[in-house]
Parts: sequence; C-alpha cells; structure tokens
Amino acid sequence: GNQDGNECTTCPSNVTVSLPSGITQTIRCPLRDVNRLIHNEKASHLCWSTNHCQQKCPAHCPKSCNKTGECCSTSCLGQCSIENKSHCMVCRKYYYIHNNQTRCVDKCPDHMFLFSESRCLTEEECYKIYKPLQRIADITDNYPYVPAQGECRLDCPLGYTLTRATGSQRLACVPCKGPCRSECKGMVIESISQMQQLRGCTIIQGSLSIRLRQLGGENVVRELEKVLYSIEEIYGYLTIVRSYALMSLGFFRNLKIIHGTVLNANLSLSVIDNQNLQELWNQNVTIKRGNVRFNDNPMLCVKKITSLKSHFDEGVGIENEEQLNKTNGVRVACEIKKLNTHPTKISLELAVIQWDAFKDLPDMRQLLGYVVYYIEAPHENVTFYDGRDACNSQGWRVDDVAYIQENDDATHILTKLQAFTQYAYYVKTYTLSSENLGGQTDITYFRTSPGTPRIVKDLHVYIDNDTLIVSWQEPTKINGKLSAYRIGATLNDERNEMIRQRNYCHDGMIYSL
Repeated sequence: GNQDGNECTTCPSNVTVSLPSGITQTIRCPLRDVNRLIHNEKASHLCWSTNHCQQKCPAHCPKSCNKTGECCSTSCLGQCSIENKSHCMVCRKYYYIHNNQTRCVDKCPDHMFLFSESRCLTEEECYKIYKPLQRIADITDNYPYVPAQGECRLDCPLGYTLTRATGSQRLACVPCKGPCRSECKGMVIESISQMQQLRGCTIIQGSLSIRLRQLGGENVVRELEKVLYSIEEIYGYLTIVRSYALMSLGFFRNLKIIHGTVLNANLSLSVIDNQNLQELWNQNVTIKRGNVRFNDNPMLCVKKITSLKSHFDEGVGIENEEQLNKTNGVRVACEIKKLNTHPTKISLELAVIQWDAFKDLPDMRQLLGYVVYYIEAPHENVTFYDGRDACNSQGWRVDDVAYIQENDDATHILTKLQAFTQYAYYVKTYTLSSENLGGQTDITYFRTSPGTPRIVKDLHVYIDNDTLIVSWQEPTKINGKLSAYRIGATLNDERNEMIRQRNYCHDGMIYSL
C-alpha cells in the first residue's frame, strides 16, 4: 500500500449497505494475493474506502478489466465498459472524443494533433482552444494555438515561423527561408522563469531590461546562454542593472544592433551597478541612436567600455566618459601582462603546472598570490566566462597558490583529476584591489594519462551442456581507448565434487528471496 496498514480504513467484507435507489447490497471486497514465500503473511481485502471495493482482474488481463472480469483494451489504464472493451474509464496514454465517446489510443491518428500531452484534437478543435490563463497578459490573440508537426501548440517548431495563413486570419507555421526571424515583445527579466518567453526570439520589438538581483541562483548564466543567444536586434534600449551573478554579457553571442528607437533618459545602453561584471560581448555590436552609460561596475575595465565606441553611429557617445575610471574597474587589475605556462608532469589523477612568476609590481607586497582555474574540456573551445556566474559552484574549479618571492617560476599540483580526460586551465595574479597591474596566462590544455578501466556492468553467464555464453555491458568509465576484453575462467574441482555428492531428486534446489 501507499501508507502504514494501521492507518488504513477497514475494507468491507460481507457488509450490507443501502444504495441511493433504496436497494440493499452486500459488499465483499476481493482478497489481495499472498506472497507464499513470506512467513505468516495474512491476506487482506482490497478497497478504496469503507464503501468502495477495488477491482481485481484475472491474471491473464495485462492492464485492466471491466466489472464482469473481461479484459479491457491495452489502451485502458482503469476500467472499461461492459458493452465496449475499448471504452476506457481512464486512458493509458492519449484519448480523443468521437460521437461523444472517449477513445483511448497509444498514438494520435494522422489527422489529429496532440494537446497538453493527453488529448488528440482535430485541426478545427485546435484552433478553438482559448489562450491559457497564465498567458493572458502576454498573448494578444484569444485563440493562439496552431496545429503543427502533430501537436497543437503555442509556438512553432525549430525551423518554422508563425504567420497568418494565406487568405485567412488563422495562424500557421511555415518553413523559414534561411534563418528564422522571430519577433518578440520587450520585457523586464527578473528571474529565470520570466526569460523563457524569449526562447528562440531573434528580434526584440521594444526594450530589454535585465535585473537579476537575487543571489544564489546557480546556473543563471547557463540559462541566459540557452534562451538569449538567438537575439540579433533590439529596437528599443538595453539595460543591465544590479545583476550580481553576471560576470560577462557573452550570452548575447548573436546580438548585432541596438536601434534605440525608444530611449531610457536618452540612453540606448545602460550597464549600472553590476558588482561582478568583467566582460562585455565578444562580437561587434552597432548602436544606432542614443547614448551609453556605465556606472558602478567595479570589476569592468574602462578600456573594455571605450572599445565599444568604434561601432557607434554618428551622434552616439558615452555619456559619462570622463568619469568612467571613478566607478568602473576600481577593484580589478586592468593592465595585464601575459604569463607563460605549461604542464611539467601528467599522470592518471594529477598534473603539475608551471608558470612565469610575476615580478612587475613596484611593491611586490601588493601581490598576494595566484589563482588557478581548471575545468574538464572535451573540446578546445573553452572561454574564460563560458557558463560562469558569480553564484555558481559548478564549472571551473579554483585553487589559491601562495606567492614565493625567491622563485623565478611558480608551480602547482592539480589533484583529483579523471584519467584520460582533457582539461583546460589558466592562472591569474591576485593583488590588492588598489593595484592596476596584474598578470594572466592564456587558457592551456592537457590530457591526463590513461588508466585501468572500471569493472564491466551487467555480467551474465548462460550455461549449456558444454558451453558458457558470457555477456556484459561496457564499463561506466573506460579511462582510455578500449581495444579488447580479456575473459578468464577457472574450473572449480572442489565445488564440482560437492555437487556430485548431493541427490537433487531427493534434496531439491533451495531458492532464497
């Protein structure tokens, strides 16, 4: 059962009840099958309540049966009618209604469309579905559902765009000619759930504000990368304010133009009070109209802000350019010297890396140490801020290394690595926040040594008169390139002698649970 048997109601057994029609009826609920291998287990009755018995189907009925004990259709999950065994009370998968009768099916008929993971609708029925209550505010059409690729849905599948059917007011999904253009309204993003409305959008007809103030939202940047990567143009303004988790705006990887047709206090781009923001986007973004403002971004270097100017249209400028260095980049070293690095020793589970010691500070007491970042990297396409946010405990692993003044080189051991796995790492200096000069290596890759595979899974042996057939699944971790399996077998003479001494005709096999 689903709860302690002592808390269950007593099932009726030879109990007389009065039906609403006035007729009395004796109820006796069926008995549950007893596991004969469990000592002293008692049979109990099957019921839903003190007045309703459960239906016990014959053993040959795979799923359900009707009140007379006849098997229902395999599409039924609950009972079915006595007259029609395909007329189910509850369907196992999907259903549709025909002539006021419910028909259960394992797959929607070809001319129908699946709606809400349960019901099959005709094209006409799909168009008559009213918009969901939770989308009242952001969907203008009262009947926004469209039949496409076997589903009755609110949006089009990948590679299709939503349009009005020719000569009709009805919506339809048509294949895109080239990349799909998907227009969406502007919005304020304050949570991961809100941004889902922009999934697949390429054009923002309006303005976009990102205000992810809450702390502790792990993987918020990964979700931004999944949802906002497709945006190419913003017709209004873009604002990023007090989004503490953001370290980079690289999730706008396809953004090309901010038009600024609608401005916010004469601004088309505002980036304000983002305490951990260190990087903007990697591509060139044209700003057509309005000014740009950056305030209170202590980890964002000024030269990264001014690099945007080369793609401003005429009349566009940085509003507070002469004061940028007062509130931006004040807690990070912005003049970076490249440090050389390479791994010096690699084994199964560890690697020793070495890099040039940083000795360029006027006062070396301002160098507090180094920070080593490393991560598994199946492909050599890792960037410094991929998938990272300031609240994230996943992704890059971080080791702190003390500064030793006498050495020309610095070394560190990376431990608890996986065998035969490629890693990426880089090293940067850790200085006092007042120091503007620092050092950093490029991202460098290495692969750990191969090792012994883990044991195989699902090992089975099938015995014939003179043959053993052995089957297995490959190990969960191969730790290298698997070229062959080695199979060994040993004859157990001692056990064979013991088996010969037993008469299995008199002393049969003993089966344990």
